[in-house]
Amino acid sequence: MKLILVFYGMIQNIPLEFIGKHINTVPEAEHYIEGIYTIDTNDQYLNQPYNMLFLFTDERGIINSVSFYVDIIIDKSFYLSMVEKHGEPDKMYKKGNKTLLDKTQNNDEFFEAEGYSYDLQQCNFEESPVFIIWNKPKYNIEVIIGDTQDSFHKTRIIFGKGFLQDL
Repeated sequence: MKLILVFYGMIQNIPLEFIGKHINTVPEAEHYIEGIYTIDTNDQYLNQPYNMLFLFTDERGIINSVSFYVDIIIDKSFYLSMVEKHGEPDKMYKKGNKTLLDKTQNNDEFFEAEGYSYDLQQCNFEESPVFIIWNKPKYNIEVIIGDTQDSFHKTRIIFGKGFLQDL
């Protein structure tokens, strides 16, 4: 089971010190729904505001990542600020070949949806990556970039054990 936690209050920096600690050590944690805790915040990361911080835990309640969303699709300037702060990334991936998935049909006779999958190809920032990964000694940094052609127009930034570690 994974827990998501967000903080109420003002957090001036990404609280990396939470990684590896038990969720009970975060007194601000308020239960939201099963497995999710939320705390609102008004903070910034590299001059981009975010209003919610998420902490993910493993099945023992140990926090393994901290994440948040900024309301932009990051540009070259933001990327260069990240490089200045964290060094050159280890990997970047862009969408490769597009494959149309079979149409799925729900039990509802009115629902039918097409889906697509993409191969991932390593790239540089000028080639419009969707994932950027820094492998640090104590944690990883993963950036999941939205797409102007999709409905996801935000960038998710994860510190810790993220979702892309096997790429």
